[in-house]
Amino acid sequence: MNSPYQLQTIGKWTPEYLQELPSIELDWLDYKASAWLKIEPTTFEVFSKYLSAYANFDGGYLIIGATNPTPGNPLQLDGGVDFTLKNGIQGWLEDKLPNLTDPKLPKIQIQPIPLSPRETKGPLVIYVPPSSEAPHQALDRKFYTRIGSKLQALSTRAVFDIANRQKHPDVSVSVSLNLFHHDDRDNPRSNLLWKVSNNSEVLCLHFGLQIKVPLTYKEGAVVFGDPAYLDQEEGVWFTMLAANNSFRPLFPRATSQGKIPVKSFGGRFQTKNGPRKTLENIKIRVWADGAPFRDFSFPINDVTREISA
Repeated sequence: MNSPYQLQTIGKWTPEYLQELPSIELDWLDYKASAWLKIEPTTFEVFSKYLSAYANFDGGYLIIGATNPTPGNPLQLDGGVDFTLKNGIQGWLEDKLPNLTDPKLPKIQIQPIPLSPRETKGPLVIYVPPSSEAPHQALDRKFYTRIGSKLQALSTRAVFDIANRQKHPDVSVSVSLNLFHHDDRDNPRSNLLWKVSNNSEVLCLHFGLQIKVPLTYKEGAVVFGDPAYLDQEEGVWFTMLAANNSFRPLFPRATSQGKIPVKSFGGRFQTKNGPRKTLENIKIRVWADGAPFRDFSFPINDVTREISA
């Protein structure tokens, strides 16, 4: 259910940004017309189902103030929600919505988006992040998920699976290879920079990286200071390890980074067995606490920057 889109935080959204969102309802994205938001019990019963469904899995967005989306066409906004309702609809909903599930959801984000700078009407965006306290029960005493554009009550077994699942951090990694040109090919500024991001609300105590790097970039040899050199049947590459300090955990929504010096760049790499195939991508395997490892792959041409010294 993870969003394939890299969305901005909702505090930066504008009407124009909204109209660039997918014009289709997905398991993490739903649209409602402004008239849907009525201050009555039936509306909050439906609210509680959305909150349960999004919080029980990977989170999601409920956008109030758009007509039914049509695939292939830009999203159409309607007249908008009246932000002055209940002496300020944002504050009122911030007090109301967290209490619509059991257990409560304290981290719901609500953002009014005025249609123009002085307007008091516009779309209302509600973001429900994934919850480490799942499963969450809706007002009708059921637990929900969302499949496509539909809300669906969970089976008893699925509820127990959520309750018993181990809470692991969701960790991802990015990398860049910075190569400085230098007359003698030795320049300590050349390095491989890695960055690990904790995309979850779960504290990551320990993470480790196994990094495999091609031996060449544009036919020039890239040599690291103290790597493990692997010469296997499918090719040759450098393998290096990195990890966080035991006393510096990776907090929720935080990042950690480090660098591995490149000893030299340029010339040709010679192997004892003659020319051999090397990797085309930088490959990284990530471990985070007790979670299963995750593999990432980055084409070396996409993540390498050549700099003239």
